Amino acid sequence: MTRPSSQTTNRAGGARTTAGRARRTLSQNFLADRQAIDLMIRAADPAGLVLEPGAGAGALTLALAGAGARVIGYEIDPRLARRLAARTRDDPRVEVVHGDFTTAPVPGRPFAVVGNIPYSAILRIERRPEPLVRGRRTYQELVELGFSGLGGSVRASLRTRHRGVDAALAAAGVPRDAAVGHVHPDQWIALWQHLYW
Repeated sequence: MTRPSSQTTNRAGGARTTAGRARRTLSQNFLADRQAIDLMIRAADPAGLVLEPGAGAGALTLALAGAGARVIGYEIDPRLARRLAARTRDDPRVEVVHGDFTTAPVPGRPFAVVGNIPYSAILRIERRPEPLVRGRRTYQELVELGFSGLGGSVRASLRTRHRGVDAALAAAGVPRDAAVGHVHPDQWIALWQHLYW
């Protein structure tokens, strides 16, 4: 009986290679199914800035960018991060960060998170029992309207399309003459809840 060569074992992703050890240690499971990728793209409907934890070899990264997103892919495995950075070097839609997504700073602008998150990372992420907003599009429309500058205040802007703005502002603790830059994210959520529920 012949023993399998280490080359065969290594190619199969066994733990004898650096790549094999990384797959086990980092709980890597690479997304390769094109239908799964397409389903994720349709569900995410990516636009604007998208953060991708566990970018891996870049299958989802490139699909997100191809769908119109500006992607920052986080990859903790230095070998994969280098490969993906080299592969996307000339693509202005993609930035690869070698690092742990869970310790990354929060961007100062709107963003979405889309990813095939490694199981080991999922164990460290605390999910909210309920999403902050259930109507992403209506929430985004509300904030965009508030930032439109129509009328010079949040109140004036929101009153162009909504009734009950004064009661919503009071419930959210927003002064009637507040400038848009002084409305806290929690107050935007409260405004959305009062105007859309």
